[in-house]
Amino acid sequence: MFRPFKGDPDELARLVQDVIDAMQELHLKRLIFMVAMGIYNEIPASVCVQDNVDNNPAQIHNLRAAKVIEASSLDYTFLRPGFLIPGPDSVVITHRGENVSGNTTTISSVGAVAVQLVTGNLQASRDSFGLNQPTTKKI
Repeated sequence: MFRPFKGDPDELARLVQDVIDAMQELHLKRLIFMVAMGIYNEIPASVCVQDNVDNNPAQIHNLRAAKVIEASSLDYTFLRPGFLIPGPDSVVITHRGENVSGNTTTISSVGAVAVQLVTGNLQASRDSFGLNQPTTKKI
């Protein structure tokens, strides 16, 4: 059952601004930040549009936080996973402006992408990654 977000929609944005201020004070530039799939209305009808920000007010705090980071000078990468599930590392990465092909992501996949970003094996400057499981065809 859908439950409307009852918290302060700016709380996460204020927290993010505090993080940005602290990073700037310490001369840190790199931020990897996890928000939620749906903040850019990238979930198509074939998957589940109810989780897009236009249909789900609970997403507004994620979108507002992302906008604060995007307006900063930080070298950021957003990770936008779908519903987190257990399972093997297997992920499809989409970028802002691209529709996702599913709305689930394994926890291990999020960790694997984060490790690749931290180690420099995956480059993404001022980018936003939608993370979801590869689709499997049902016969």
